Amino acid sequence: MHLMRLAFPGGRVLAGLMTALMAALMIVAVPGKAHAADTVTATPSTVVAGETFTINFTLDVPAGTNARALFSVKDSALGELPDFTSIVSCTNSFGSCGELATQDFVSLGGSTGPRTVSGFLTLRVDPGTSPGEFDLYYNIGSLSGETPVQPGPIVTVTAAPQADLFSSTSLTGSALGSTIGVTAQVANNGPDTASGVSLTTTLPSQVSAVTGLPGPCAFDATAKTVTCTPSTLATGQTSTFIYTAQLTLLSLGALPVSTTASAITTDPVPANNTSSGSCTAVTSLVILC
Repeated sequence: MHLMRLAFPGGRVLAGLMTALMAALMIVAVPGKAHAADTVTATPSTVVAGETFTINFTLDVPAGTNARALFSVKDSALGELPDFTSIVSCTNSFGSCGELATQDFVSLGGSTGPRTVSGFLTLRVDPGTSPGEFDLYYNIGSLSGETPVQPGPIVTVTAAPQADLFSSTSLTGSALGSTIGVTAQVANNGPDTASGVSLTTTLPSQVSAVTGLPGPCAFDATAKTVTCTPSTLATGQTSTFIYTAQLTLLSLGALPVSTTASAITTDPVPANNTSSGSCTAVTSLVILC
C-alpha cells in the first residue's frame, strides 16, 4: 500500500507507524486453515430402557498413532457408560470398537497426521435401567496422549412401558350339538398401553373345527389352538372373542380349555395372564360346562 508522506515535522515517523499498522492488519486478515468443529450427537436423545441409541460423531483428530474416540459419562446416578449399556455396533474407516475401563471407544486408525473422521457407535441401554439422564463426554486418545474431555449431548433414559394383561375364559355346552361355545377375553389393567397383544386359546384335542371366528383370529387344526391378535390395548380396554368349537362324535369325558394373553410390552403381573375352564362330554351329543 502506498502512503502519502505528511508535510509536517515528524510526518516521516508517523507514516512509518501507519505502514507497520496496515501490514499487521493485512497479516490478521489472511485466512488460515480453520480447525474443524467436532460434532457429537445422540439419536434418539430419549431412549427406553432395553432399546438402542446411536452416537454420531465427526471429530478433528490431532496427529498421533492408534487414535481412538473415547466416550464416557460423568457424575450420573446411572454409573459409568459400560455399567448400563452394551455395544451393538460401530462403523468408520477402521470399524473396531469396545469397552476400555469406564469408557467406550471407537478406533480412528493408525495415521500419524491430523485428519477428520466420522462414524457412529450404537449402544443398547440395559433392560431394567432406572430412569435418569446422563451427559455424554468425549475426547481422543492415542499413543501420543489424550485431548481434553469435551461435553457432548445429554441422553435421557425412560422406563420401559408396562401393561398388566389378564385373560378370562367362559364356556357354554350344548344339549344335542356336540359343540362348545367359547368366549375368550383379554383386558389391560395398565398402567400403559399394551402393544403386540396376542390371545391364544388351547381347545380340547377332540375339537374338529371352529366356526364363527372373529376377523383377527385363526384356528390351528393341528395344535387345536385359536389365536386372536387385537394388536394394541389401551389401559382399561378389553377385547372379546366369541366362537364355537365343534367336537367329534366320539367325544367323551373332560374337555379342558385354557387361554393365555401375551404382549411385547412388559407385563408386571404375568400370573393373571392365563385362565381356564372345562366342560364334560356326558355323551357324544350332550356337553356340560
